[in-house]
Amino acid sequence: MTKRGSPRHSGADFPISARRPTRFRTSPMKKNVVLLRDRVLSQTELTARRTIMLESYAKVIGIEALTMINMVNKQILPAVSAYTGELFAHG
Repeated sequence: MTKRGSPRHSGADFPISARRPTRFRTSPMKKNVVLLRDRVLSQTELTARRTIMLESYAKVIGIEALTMINMVNKQILPAVSAYTGELFAHG
């Protein structure tokens, strides 16, 4: 039986930072600190801006998760089931 998948994408050759899950910053980014320091945005406005960005991110992740579940249920599981049936029929 042949091994499936590309050895390039096994994860072993990726930098460690690329394999770690993304963490959210607890401190403001430098560009936002400049806006606060220059009195362009207040602390409340920076907090609101960050909240909106995180909500948008959460919404996108939710949509992607639902899309993945839909793909698994409608494409991958039926294909696996059909292939398994073929194996047992010829087996």
